Amino acid sequence: MGDNKRICKMADTMLPAIRTLWMECFGDDEAYVDFYFREYREGRTTWVLKEERIAGMVSEMTCELVRKGARYPLRYQYAGGVAPEFRGRGLFPELMRQRREEAAAHDEAVIFEPGPGLFEYYRRMGYRDLFPVKEYSFETEAGRTLSLMETSGLRRAEPEDYLRVRDSFFTGDGYVKWGLPHIRYAIAECELAGGGAYYTGGTTGGDGGLWSARLPHIALVGGIMDGELQVKEAMIPDESLKEELSELAAVFSCSRVSVRLPEWSSLPGILREFGVGYGPHTEGMERPYLNLTLD
Repeated sequence: MGDNKRICKMADTMLPAIRTLWMECFGDDEAYVDFYFREYREGRTTWVLKEERIAGMVSEMTCELVRKGARYPLRYQYAGGVAPEFRGRGLFPELMRQRREEAAAHDEAVIFEPGPGLFEYYRRMGYRDLFPVKEYSFETEAGRTLSLMETSGLRRAEPEDYLRVRDSFFTGDGYVKWGLPHIRYAIAECELAGGGAYYTGGTTGGDGGLWSARLPHIALVGGIMDGELQVKEAMIPDESLKEELSELAAVFSCSRVSVRLPEWSSLPGILREFGVGYGPHTEGMERPYLNLTLD
């Protein structure tokens, strides 16, 4: 529980050691680690586990889980790991157990996006599969004439507009609602990788209520790989998604698009496990939607 002195909040003086640990665990470069700790400060707490040196870490971001009109505090866990030399001692399960117990003491659940091949590991720690996604990919049409988007240039979506549209488009029983600091950082992270949030259609009107055609359509481009436009999230109706993302792909000179969708989307795609969780208020969600996790 909270009296474990080996587990504590990260202090600013720990950043050099955390930077080394992060690069050992995840393979990111120093510039990205510094970007993360510089740009994502509000609403984030990083916890460390100390042995002979700082051996493990996990960050927690605050968000909310929408359940049938009610909203419950939720903790998104990110960048959890233990240095290679300390693995096999049960240290990471100890760290995650302490964080789950502390959250439960405040009637809060925790959620996490495991990396490829790690879902069973988290299930053994008590996490449950909660947030699937549908992955939809398609080839763009060749030989199209230039669209208005292509000739007039891209318009980047502001974080405040992104948040408003997202809350209107996806909200339902099981929706994970992010705050503006997370939205800002998620967009900035995509921009760092060559993408960003872009308007793709609709209008800039709307009253912030239930989804309507008066709200803008927005796509969050995570990056480009081998000619494929990788869209992390799209607030675009199913009936116009392929057309609007094809136009966006043309701007980036891409011939293929992949996009993550909610499991209830009517478009074809491959359902896959995505987010796991542990704790109260997570049973029986009708429209679970997480997405917008960090890379």
